[in-house]
Amino acid sequence: MAAFNEILSGRYNRFLQKLLQMKGGPPAAQLASEVGAQITLYHGSETMYLQGWELFGGGYDVGPQVGVASAVRLRNPANSGVVGVVTKAWASSTLASKILLSIGVISADYIVGTTTGWDTRGRPFSTLVLSQNTGIPAVGFGVNAGNYFPAAGIVQEILIDELEEFPILPGSCFQIATNVQNTELVGGIWWRERALEESELK
Repeated sequence: MAAFNEILSGRYNRFLQKLLQMKGGPPAAQLASEVGAQITLYHGSETMYLQGWELFGGGYDVGPQVGVASAVRLRNPANSGVVGVVTKAWASSTLASKILLSIGVISADYIVGTTTGWDTRGRPFSTLVLSQNTGIPAVGFGVNAGNYFPAAGIVQEILIDELEEFPILPGSCFQIATNVQNTELVGGIWWRERALEESELK
């Protein structure tokens, strides 16, 4: 028999059950009959897996390539069924250049690189695709979300704190690129991802 105000999103119940080692059925099967919802579940990176989040990261080293500006792209494939959230990104160019951050919708990747899962309880490889344009012309798309002007060899933080995190939904993409040709672009991107709930797909 269904409970009144039954909670159908299982990851919250799973978090409570695993974190507190509770036996039996769902420890939070329903909401209060009146207004009473209060959700503050983040506990630490080590417990994000229990809330359905998986942590990933990847580094990149692009170029230099004569006649080509370097770029790296993190893309969430359309119909992936997951949401990604970029939590940290940084870049350094061997030549003084403008570093551009682009966000938008695109369906293509560059040369696919390697990503690493940071929690062995989860998947070793991400759904989001990290790629770089080694030998391929950089392609602009979407909107310019930021411009940065680091000196040569200086590491530029793209995201500084948690207020600058943003989601990458299916079909969306995040790109870091230089505006100078024949320069090496080095850095990394960290993110988390989880399956979208049924209610989020509508």
